[in-house]
Amino acid sequence: MKWCGLRQIPAWRAKEREIMKIMLLHVETGQFLRSSNQWTANPDEAYDWQHSKRLLDYVKERGLEGMEIGVKFPGCDSVEVYPLKAAVPVAV
Repeated sequence: MKWCGLRQIPAWRAKEREIMKIMLLHVETGQFLRSSNQWTANPDEAYDWQHSKRLLDYVKERGLEGMEIGVKFPGCDSVEVYPLKAAVPVAV
């Protein structure tokens, strides 16, 4: 068995790529960033940031609002969504 987020999935469902896909999700439209100015409703077509820091830097540099992090695990059909504010470190 393999894990799909917080639930297990059979090993035969896991895809060749054994890492999660990290995506930028626009909350209002429900679309994922595909390229610099293109959005898609299909998470399989979304740009994979490969690391959350890259995504956070992109959002911060462009002053984007209304965004969340979408995470898709290999072998999973669903996308787990996390608030972006929870991922941004607060300076003390």
